[in-house]
Amino acid sequence: MKNLVMGVATGYSWHDIEPFVISLRKNCPNADLVLFADGFSSFTLKCLSKYGSIRIQPIPENLESMSIVCARFFMYKNFLDSHTEYERIFITDTRDVIFQEDLFSFYTQYKDFLLCATESELIKNEIVNTSWLVQFFGENEYHKIKNNPIICAGTIYGSRAEMTMLFDNMIKFLKQNTMWGSDQATLNYLIHNKLFPIENFIESSVHSGKIFTLGILQSFKISGEKIVYPNSEVPAVLHQYDRHNSINQIVDRIYREQSLQPNENFTDIHSAIDQTFYLVQRKNWSAATQYFMNYVFFDKPKLKLYCDKFLKLDELIAQKYESDAEMLFLAIQKVLAKNFANISLKQAKNLCELFLKAEKNIQAVNGSFRTYIAKVFRDVINIVYEQEDKRLCLDYFKRFETCNLKFDKDFYFKQAEIYREFGKKDEALKAYEKALNAD
Repeated sequence: MKNLVMGVATGYSWHDIEPFVISLRKNCPNADLVLFADGFSSFTLKCLSKYGSIRIQPIPENLESMSIVCARFFMYKNFLDSHTEYERIFITDTRDVIFQEDLFSFYTQYKDFLLCATESELIKNEIVNTSWLVQFFGENEYHKIKNNPIICAGTIYGSRAEMTMLFDNMIKFLKQNTMWGSDQATLNYLIHNKLFPIENFIESSVHSGKIFTLGILQSFKISGEKIVYPNSEVPAVLHQYDRHNSINQIVDRIYREQSLQPNENFTDIHSAIDQTFYLVQRKNWSAATQYFMNYVFFDKPKLKLYCDKFLKLDELIAQKYESDAEMLFLAIQKVLAKNFANISLKQAKNLCELFLKAEKNIQAVNGSFRTYIAKVFRDVINIVYEQEDKRLCLDYFKRFETCNLKFDKDFYFKQAEIYREFGKKDEALKAYEKALNAD
């Protein structure tokens, strides 16, 4: 019987999933890989083809209206039902997961088993998971299981029988609740309440086990080229590793190709953006700038389709910034300023954050982009003030003080109002003075 890894990669480029694929092929040589995804670029498909047979399954139309974190369980179930040759199955996130050892070489003593990875917090101590459980199952059910650790829905490993049973039970509930977060809430509800029989349940925790969910934990060690538990045990799988720069550096060195050059055969904008990501990751600024200017910058009719990718690309450049990156950075800023007037609050906040990062490295940022950022920042402040934590506005004001942005009268009046509300009289007076002198 065969081993199977299944994951969702829709919306990702080769840059996003490269460490996942390369580490899987290096450390789990006897596992088949199925990726559920729509819209891979030609560049990404070409890169994937170099790593053996990878089956790419489209997202079914009848599941497109469902949150992808819920839809994936329906896809996993359907695929497994029609492929009886697989006995051991690992379902996993893809962008923030790498393999350090062969997961399928462990737990061979069990015919049937289910392994779940737990996070560092108890349910009751983590506001997001608490809100999901209350929203989808109610206060009473939440209180029954709140003292248990959070089980992560992003990585689950088991035998065919146990995984099939899990999928069947998950789907019963996910048919009713298809929103983001209902998958993890349902998993915790099922497992902690023992609502279906599990033969050999195994918990992989943040202290020991074969799947290590790092999150924001600092309790790990680096041993050579591997990330290990504080007790020096080596986990086969690392999840959420990308929140740690020290680990990212190791992953980039070991699990990314270093030799690929731009392929001029890929001139579609999607592939051009993906190749630009690839070159920026390797700090090949000359080739990245040339490629972006030739195949992306002037393809204006299609630019608006790729707002999220431009934001991610600009953030990656800000992280890896060197003086040779300035032309590319400014070119992307110009694209953002001219083409994305209507972006979501999340995108706007991300844009503000990357601008703040870039300010640390760049002496002079494009003037038209500064004007655009000022407008975005004003809108962010208004929405944050109305819908989120008002104190966050104060944090934004402080962080943007040194950025030399010019705002309009309405913004400064709003700033003064917020300062006054929090008893900051001196700051409020300064804001009023700026409002009176603004154009």
